[in-house]
Amino acid sequence: MSDRLDLAIWLESQELSKGGQHDNERSQAFEQPGIQVHLNFWKLPDCNALDIGIVFPVLKDGKLNIFINTQNEIEVNDITQLLKRDVVINTIFNEFIKMTSCPKENSCITAERKSENSSDIFCLYCVANPIHLEKKFGGTVITFSIKNICNNECGCLSRYIRLRLTGDGIDKLYIKDKIPFSKIEYYTSKREFLDFRLNNARSLPRSLLDYSKNYPTLNKVRCFLMIESGDDLSLYNKNYKKVRAIEKENWSTYFEGVNPYIQSKESIFDILTSKGRKKNKAILAYQWNVEDPGPDFSLFTEIKHSEFSIRTGIFFLAVSSILKLVPSYGGDLIKYVWESLFK
Repeated sequence: MSDRLDLAIWLESQELSKGGQHDNERSQAFEQPGIQVHLNFWKLPDCNALDIGIVFPVLKDGKLNIFINTQNEIEVNDITQLLKRDVVINTIFNEFIKMTSCPKENSCITAERKSENSSDIFCLYCVANPIHLEKKFGGTVITFSIKNICNNECGCLSRYIRLRLTGDGIDKLYIKDKIPFSKIEYYTSKREFLDFRLNNARSLPRSLLDYSKNYPTLNKVRCFLMIESGDDLSLYNKNYKKVRAIEKENWSTYFEGVNPYIQSKESIFDILTSKGRKKNKAILAYQWNVEDPGPDFSLFTEIKHSEFSIRTGIFFLAVSSILKLVPSYGGDLIKYVWESLFK
């Protein structure tokens, strides 16, 4: 398996086929409409997750598919329901969203957002059927059915769904650099890389390309990388739009992984526990916005994480103390040990 994270998203529906052509009783998606994709990479020491939000056109009946190039365990949850709370959806989109119930009184919620230059209306669409996972094309395919449950009475032109991916397959998205710049970095820090590509035909398995034929145009991509403030984003292949510290009290209702970071009264014993040390740490959100990216989107970053812990400090102190006890050959021995450990 490649260390790169390859993701593909495509739609299947009779409405997208030309002339009713079929392949193995499956509609061919020849005319794929454009979609918007929102990505949230959560890279926290004890919690990794990938949230995928997709804005797709209204279809009477069909399927939405996501391919990820890993056969490791993945857990997929529909978290669209969380966005039906005002504080959560306004936090996620970082703008005011007006929500109203569908006239047909079903689970569909109409969301309207207005910016300086445009207005957008979409439905928060929760998956009615179980999400299907299948090991296929050398990776994992996530599939769920999409149906027009409100017959457009809500006035929406598109649907929005948000999924959360966790598990071993997500934990291993980041490539660990096994060759540090110096040996002291081996003990005090680590470097990890995120090499991500979305709908990049050159990176996807040939068998998948033959199956899906083509992929929807990406009208817009919003990508966020969430890391601790103590981590350093030292390399990236495209400039991010902005970076900010997230409002943890708002995000905690959306993602349980930020709960340990909620500020509270600091205790002298907090430094002894992982949860206590996180209380006053911020989570930084690096944001990449790409308008009309075309057929694919890619992102490459390097993250440097400091790991100098109390245990590491005690180790260095113990080594220094032992070396000081060595008599006549102490100087040469200290030099030898120092070079062995840190050069």
